[in-house]
Amino acid sequence: SDLVNWITIVFMFLGSLHFGLIYIAIVTRSLKPFRNPIFRHYTKSILLFALLVTLALKYSGVDATWGRSFMDSLFHVTSYASTTGFAISDNAAWPLFPSVILLLAGIQCGMAGSTTGGLKSDRVLVLMLALRRHIRRTVHPSSVSELRMGNHTLHDEDVYPHILYIATFFLVLAVSIILCMSLTPDNAHAVTGSLSMLTNVGPSIGEIGSMGNYASEPMAIKFLFTLDMFFGRIEIYPVLAVFSIIFSRSRK
Repeated sequence: SDLVNWITIVFMFLGSLHFGLIYIAIVTRSLKPFRNPIFRHYTKSILLFALLVTLALKYSGVDATWGRSFMDSLFHVTSYASTTGFAISDNAAWPLFPSVILLLAGIQCGMAGSTTGGLKSDRVLVLMLALRRHIRRTVHPSSVSELRMGNHTLHDEDVYPHILYIATFFLVLAVSIILCMSLTPDNAHAVTGSLSMLTNVGPSIGEIGSMGNYASEPMAIKFLFTLDMFFGRIEIYPVLAVFSIIFSRSRK
């Protein structure tokens, strides 16, 4: 029922928030913690993604009513962003545009300090702010501009690790896609499957979409996707740190 769907959407959304933010709001009995710029960015992105998918589903004729289109879009966008994996319709029957929007929601996912995978909306917001400051400096070289997030000023040493992680994420994604295409040249899920596994979203689009599964994938691809899920779940830095320690000891 729609009531169950709405309850599920609310708790998927709550599960994708920073748990510390929720804890502070409960302890202080105030909504002031939700004025956090990262929370606002994440909420706006969810609503924007849902709006775009709603328009695509309605005008493509997938859903008959605006209400049905909005329910399908908001549920699936929140599911992908929270890496919950729930679904109420088969997105394999959707056009390409809304499916790509779902993948974008899965790349960003929720906030740091939540149960979600992906890049985290914190890093995406830092990237956007850093890009905006760089453009301003390019247009006005003599201007002095600070990178601010709410009441906090971010210095270059604060921004650098986030930018580096995003670059590392896409580097690992590129390696996974290349390996998938090398192991099975005719694999049509190399990009979408690798992306969904590395972000820990689970369902992707097409045959491996919300109502599909990965059972038909070759064993080598399943093993590679398992590694992607492992990298995405504990994040890339800890894995690289462990490998660095192992190799440094072996050289000694």
